[in-house]
Amino acid sequence: MRFRVEITAAGAGKVVATCADFPGCRAEGATRDEALERIRSAIAFYQEMCPCDVTSDAGVELEVRDATRR
Repeated sequence: MRFRVEITAAGAGKVVATCADFPGCRAEGATRDEALERIRSAIAFYQEMCPCDVTSDAGVELEVRDATRR
């Protein structure tokens, strides 16, 4: 499944990834890649908690909108 993820810069050099498809689904990382890795895991967790057919990180595709790269 594909989910839209937005990347933004946070204070202290952190990067934040959010997924509006799941309210409150947010992950932080020291780098963009770390934030994306963590949001992918957070999305997989949300899916495991609901009656979905995808239950692993490998099944999560991200459509990234990166506000830090404009």
